[in-house]
Amino acid sequence: MSKHIKRFLVLIITTLCVLSLWAVETRVVDTKHFKIIYDERTENAATEVYSFAEKAYDELVSLFGEDPKLYMPIYIEPEEKDYNAYFTSFPYNRIVIYDAPVSSTLDNTENTLYMTFLHELTHAFTFSFKDGIGKTLVSIFGDWANVTVDLHMLLFMQEGISVYTESRDGGGRLNDPFFYTPLIQAKIEGRDISYMDASGGRDIMPYGNMWYVYGGAFTKWMEKRYGERDVAAFYVKNAKNLLSFPQNGYSSTFSNKLWNDWERFFDEIKVPSSYSYPYVITEESRVYTDLCVNNGELYALSSSNEALIKVNDKEEKMFSFYSNSPDMSINDQGEFLLPYVSEEISNVSIYSGSGKRIKKYDGYYDGTFLSSCSLLFASTIDRISYLSVINENDEVEEMITLGRDVTLREFTPTSEGVFFLLSRKGEEKIAYFSNDRNLYLLDTPISLYFHSLSSSSNLLSFSYIEKGEEGSLGRYGEIDIEKMAILLSEKEFYGGIKYPVRDGERIYFVSEFFDHSAISEYEYDSLEVVEKGECTLVPYMVAEDEYSSFDINALSSHYEYTSTMNKGALMPISLTTSTFYKPSESVGFSWYTEDATENVYLWASAGYVPKTDSLFFGASMTISSLSFSFSGDGNASFFNWESDVGLAFSFPLSHSGEVVKVKDIMGWVSKNGDGRFLNYFSLSYENQRKHGMGRYHTLGWGVKGELLNLTPALTLSLTFPGIFHYDPLSSLDYAVPFSLEAKVGLKNTKLTSTFHLLTYEIQKSVRFLSLYLIHLDLYSENTFDWIYREGLSSTYGLGLTTTLSPILGQMSRFQVEIGAGLNYNKETGIEVKLVLGAF
Repeated sequence: MSKHIKRFLVLIITTLCVLSLWAVETRVVDTKHFKIIYDERTENAATEVYSFAEKAYDELVSLFGEDPKLYMPIYIEPEEKDYNAYFTSFPYNRIVIYDAPVSSTLDNTENTLYMTFLHELTHAFTFSFKDGIGKTLVSIFGDWANVTVDLHMLLFMQEGISVYTESRDGGGRLNDPFFYTPLIQAKIEGRDISYMDASGGRDIMPYGNMWYVYGGAFTKWMEKRYGERDVAAFYVKNAKNLLSFPQNGYSSTFSNKLWNDWERFFDEIKVPSSYSYPYVITEESRVYTDLCVNNGELYALSSSNEALIKVNDKEEKMFSFYSNSPDMSINDQGEFLLPYVSEEISNVSIYSGSGKRIKKYDGYYDGTFLSSCSLLFASTIDRISYLSVINENDEVEEMITLGRDVTLREFTPTSEGVFFLLSRKGEEKIAYFSNDRNLYLLDTPISLYFHSLSSSSNLLSFSYIEKGEEGSLGRYGEIDIEKMAILLSEKEFYGGIKYPVRDGERIYFVSEFFDHSAISEYEYDSLEVVEKGECTLVPYMVAEDEYSSFDINALSSHYEYTSTMNKGALMPISLTTSTFYKPSESVGFSWYTEDATENVYLWASAGYVPKTDSLFFGASMTISSLSFSFSGDGNASFFNWESDVGLAFSFPLSHSGEVVKVKDIMGWVSKNGDGRFLNYFSLSYENQRKHGMGRYHTLGWGVKGELLNLTPALTLSLTFPGIFHYDPLSSLDYAVPFSLEAKVGLKNTKLTSTFHLLTYEIQKSVRFLSLYLIHLDLYSENTFDWIYREGLSSTYGLGLTTTLSPILGQMSRFQVEIGAGLNYNKETGIEVKLVLGAF
């Protein structure tokens, strides 16, 4: 037995041992249609999901009138970040739920977890209705291959029907009037938004929310006009029909054109009968998440440029923060309190005015200054919410249990205590934590929806819409804390009013226009604020934290401490070059599967390489951070194989929450039987900032040390973001990214730089294509290669490419690239490149 085979066997045995140890940490419980996967940290959430999963399934079968016959896993993940969930069909159907504090955008319902599950299960239904060729493809390749859904399920339809189902019980986003404000503002501004724009055809604000708002509102409009039965029938028909586009399916179901109904829907949107124009302070377009006033100074959080700013005649940057810091407080010493919530961690930190962090408190997701020497923080443990008082010695002085599925946000300190918004089971109230450690709810004489909360002196300011009201962008209200009197203004503003704060005779607030936001101000006397009655304080009764009488431990015999694999998916692969004139690099098939816990992945592939007239094959396995791969190719004249073992892990930077990645690979490479040892270690950092839908500006670096047959080399790479900021007011995008890579070894030294002189994009939506993208790129690439004993070799390149990329339904995988390039090398001369490709 050769030494390579021995090494391979040792590796396989070690891998299986690690797998068996890992698997015992995860529990799996089966229902008729689901495999619920959780661990002891998410057991209570699993209990709830188990209790209602089949009820939700039956509800959707009744709605759509058809059973897609699903059986799929539900992963309940312990996370620190905001509560959320997603459905995916790649490579097979599954739902993932983050067991975390409930997000303020999702808590308008009696049972948030049930609503969330119903939303994601609706995706699973609409992605799984199939017939004819769709059913055949899924049976061969797996759930991901239902091509009719990819072709016809536009984004506004996907999210529209799911937002509709989550809102059928009277809760959900369609029953929150603040959910409609982007749509109302668009109509006021006279924006001509097509259903293709609401399906990914726009790449400017509010791109991340358009398909939810427009899709949900339009589906509700369809239900009112045609009835729920026909709406459900349309979705089933649309998912099954390969040859008919959504427009045709809509016409055959409702006897009206989709684009005509879309115009009727937009015409019927209610808007304020009159509105005033505030004075806009900030000139640049930002996305703001909070405002506060202290000692006559106005401060704002800007998530678009990730900075805490002071707002005078112009914006003055105080210090940088991170865009998922949603709230801020400031004390009399000028210190700022900012929460931070990410996928890995949550904490609350106190900063000086210069941005120096003074203290950090882990495990809390929001809070504020309670007094000069104490703090009030919010946390959640196993979906139970708590308020904690932290004294000057950083000790937990008091901890109050609020109950499960309670959302706390907008912490606002005053001289009397702390006010904040508290949501529970679809009810939202202003809560009051007094200085004498008592907790109350404010009972207002008018039923209101609140958006934001702030304070100045003994006044509590907020943005509100009355319950049952339609067509409002939000108005200004305040509470006189001493009198407990509520005062409301009926004045509507162009751009709405969010995060209002009063400073003497002026109010400051965020105006949210259709494609940007700004900080505005208005004279208080012109608001015409009217007293509407008195608020009463109602003691908050500590809620029971029991989940239900259902005991999941009674199912212990059903636990699977499992390493069983899910059903695999077969995927065809075709890795083509960027030209029609060369054959494809390889064609073949790959097979992918993973265990029920998603901690173990297996991948195998095989195929044919026309260029070399040879076969290729490969397999890989990943267990958490440990990876193993084996690949080879060959024909009658030669045989090559490679194998490696890798270990990779990431850790957050202590200050920023950004992540550094570490990776180590050891492997063996054999070319025609000549075995060589390869090892490399890499350390990298990457900070991606969203730059339009699906595109990012990247800032980062990487260091890689390489050892091949005792020949070392060191590579350093740097990536810089564009120097021109993205302009959200325009559908044109300008960027100048720059990257640099240097490699130093015993035999050669190479320096490569890539500089994009100009990137120019035009996006266009037409009726049958959700996005038509024209992309022009003028770039320069230079390589300086000092080869051992051979001198300097330099290549300069200049190119221009145009990319045409239509999106059809969900299909964004097809694009045509046309380009020309010019390379110069002093040894090889001038080389002209022409590129014509489709991929």
